[in-house]
Parts: sequence; structure tokens; C-alpha cells
Amino acid sequence: MRKSKISNTVLFFAGTFLLTWIFWSLPLLYKLGYISNLPPWWGIGGFAPSVVGALTVLFSYGKEGIKLLFKRMIRFKSTMALYSFVVIFPLALAACTMLISTIVFNIHFDWSKLPDAYLIPILFIQILLLGGPLNEELGWRGFALPALLEWMNGLRASLIIGVMWAIWHLPLYFAEIPGYTSMPFFSYLLNVISLSVIFTHLYRKGGNQLWLCILLHAILNTTNWLLLPLMPEGKTFLITSIYALLTTLSAIFIMVIHWKDFMNKERQPFLKDDRF
Repeated sequence: MRKSKISNTVLFFAGTFLLTWIFWSLPLLYKLGYISNLPPWWGIGGFAPSVVGALTVLFSYGKEGIKLLFKRMIRFKSTMALYSFVVIFPLALAACTMLISTIVFNIHFDWSKLPDAYLIPILFIQILLLGGPLNEELGWRGFALPALLEWMNGLRASLIIGVMWAIWHLPLYFAEIPGYTSMPFFSYLLNVISLSVIFTHLYRKGGNQLWLCILLHAILNTTNWLLLPLMPEGKTFLITSIYALLTTLSAIFIMVIHWKDFMNKERQPFLKDDRF
């Protein structure tokens, strides 16, 4: 039984990487000069985690698993504390990064590049639908996390998903896609692994509530896309590394406070429909 669970998880990661990298190889080939035109649809590779995740849930747990997956995705009811964390954490992360950059390193941000306020909700919706959260979370936290939690503790599951999640983005680094070249890959790896720990805590604290993870992912990406254009040229590596360090410290703090939860040896069946 355990071998079957491991095989299904390996199948998910292999399928996700293969499907994504088929499409994400196109900007790399374009950069290297092997193709003269970059098809505008190359970005659909970013939907692979959710597509492969849903298919793997269907293959592994049948129709009952699919129903539960989408039930977790549209379960909006939660505590005010968890919703407050989801909203405040990304904003605090960005604010503290800017504050440290300004006070310690005398870096000044170009606030004139901040978009008009009415455009920010539009950017948020665009990112929610197309910029990562819905593209990915049915895979990373919809299938992979609960599947791994069936046979390992939360910390190990977080680390595995974090490493795979970061490596999954590698073609975008090699192709020098804007937004991905602003952070050294080591800092990015540290940042994503730390976020994986935070997402695991949020998912379990919310009673397997996938919506909270989708929302946090959306707000994090939105604040990042707002922050990047404000950074002065030549200082992005420093600023983004500060950001990654703060994310890591936040993850460590959460792990220390909730160490027993992360190291809990009690295994949780995928089809157990816990809720807040």
C-alpha cells in the first residue's frame, strides 16, 4: 500500500515536470536562438501542477477524491485569525523588506512606479486566475501535500514539496524570464522551501482548507509584482535576498511554535475530510 502511495506521488512530480517543461522549454530555445518566434501560449505549462494533480487524485482516489479536492478548494469558511494571517503576512513581509532595505542599506524605492489603486484589484484577479495560485495549488497542496502526509510528517512533506516547487521553476531562470532573474536562485530556493513550510501549517490549521493556500499564494504573488518595479537597478539581488531571509525566519518561527504539529507521527488519510 505504501509503495502504491509513493508511486502515485512520484507519478505526480514526474508528470508535472514533464508537461510544464515541454512548454517552458520554448522561451529557453528562443533565448538560445533555436526558434525565431516565441509562441504566446508557452505559459500554459504553468497549469501542469493543478492539471496533473487533479488527474493523479482521480487515478489514486477515484471520484470520491476529486469531489473532496474541489470541496477543499471552495471551502471559504474559516477563522478570522487565519484570514488575517493570509492577508497581513505578505504585506508585512514586503513592508519589512522595504524598511530594512531603506534603514540598513540606504536603498530608496521609486514609488512613482506603483500602479493606480484601481488597477491593483485587477492585477490580483489576473494573478489569482493565471499567475500561480489556481495554476499550481491543486497540485502542490491539493494532491502532493495530503498524499505525502499519509506516510510522513509535516516537516518532511514541506521540505520535499519546497525543493520540487523551486526546481520546477528552473527553465524560467535559464530563459531569464522577467521577475525570476531578480532573485539569486539560492535565495529563491530558500524562500520557496520556507513558504512550503508556511503553506503546510496553514493547510493543516485550516482543516485541509485548500482555498486559504490559494488566497495566500495570490496575495504573495501580487505584493511581489508590485514590489519588483519599485526596486532601484542593481539592488534587486540584495532586496530579494532580504525578503527570502525574512520568509525563512518566519517559517522557522512557525516551526518552533508548532513543532509538535510538524513532527506529529499520526498519519492522515487523504480522504479524511477534516474541516475547521
